[in-house]
Amino acid sequence: MSNNNKELSFLILSFDARKDTLYHYDTEKNQLIPQFTIDFKNKAVNLHAYTELPNYYFGDFTEPQKIDAYHTATINHKFYVIEKTTLKGAYFKLENDFLGGIEIEWPIYTFSNGYYTANYEPANLLEKLENTLLNRNISAEMREKLTDLKNSIKETDNNYILYAKLK
Repeated sequence: MSNNNKELSFLILSFDARKDTLYHYDTEKNQLIPQFTIDFKNKAVNLHAYTELPNYYFGDFTEPQKIDAYHTATINHKFYVIEKTTLKGAYFKLENDFLGGIEIEWPIYTFSNGYYTANYEPANLLEKLENTLLNRNISAEMREKLTDLKNSIKETDNNYILYAKLK
């Protein structure tokens, strides 16, 4: 994520449960500048990642669950946001209002350079739309919009990319 023309910020994802830091890379000095670290104190360090927007740090915690000798899944995902100036934070869940409240999965990976981007495989988007249409609380206008969208999708389509500029 480019913050300005002199520094680059990047996401660190560690599959090892260890302390780490979000850095900016100063291209002129060829130097990493630490920006954000979480102190887990004496608690176990879960798998985690973080990134940033101009005024916030975003992150996630997750627990590994061993499936077999070669595979591990992650469970109990928690996403958080921390305001940079006050360092006050909260857990959050994001929903896409334009798609009837479909949950934005893995939200910290969907924002970059002032944009939101999501990539949906057609069958997965159809399933999400069908589940959303089961919600009796969505408006008639939203129901019609989502039904039209659902009816226009074919499982043989290319992936659907949602792209939006943040305000």
